[in-house]
Amino acid sequence: MIELEMIEDMRTQLIQMVNNRCDELIELVLNGNLESNTKAQEKEYGLSWDMFYLLKGKKPIAIKFADGREVDTLTWKSVATTILQYFNSNPTIHEKMMQLRENISGKQRIILGRNADNMDVPLKIDDELYFEAKYDTETLLRVLTKRVLEPIGCDYQGISIKYTERQRQEEVLTQEESINMSM
Repeated sequence: MIELEMIEDMRTQLIQMVNNRCDELIELVLNGNLESNTKAQEKEYGLSWDMFYLLKGKKPIAIKFADGREVDTLTWKSVATTILQYFNSNPTIHEKMMQLRENISGKQRIILGRNADNMDVPLKIDDELYFEAKYDTETLLRVLTKRVLEPIGCDYQGISIKYTERQRQEEVLTQEESINMSM
């Protein structure tokens, strides 16, 4: 049943993303507003979607939590830190994280540890609680969700990451042409 809920959640988020993109394109066409060379586009990605490869090369802006609160995050490391600190603020989850320390490892390093000594890029989550962050974007988010949050029972389905990507003017024109062709 959980799998069906995740699929429905993904469907809702994808429909919202498509609707937002179509609204942007309609506004672009109606205003005739093509910015000089590039256009930064803000998008949102649900942390539960599990297609982290889509975020490679993107720049995070903020994390949006289920309660509607947003926290600015300008790097993928700050995304991981903010999410872990958010869950760590819950005393029950904090205790589970503390028990999990030193028990999850990657191929060569501890992923969640009590100190930063054996880590290449440690992120401090709390006193005596560090997360290894020497990964690319995709691996960082996968390790965060699958190796840390899921084993301790964190529900991250309501969390999304706002990010930007640069879009070249030629791509905007191609999209505008395809809209005009379909009209």
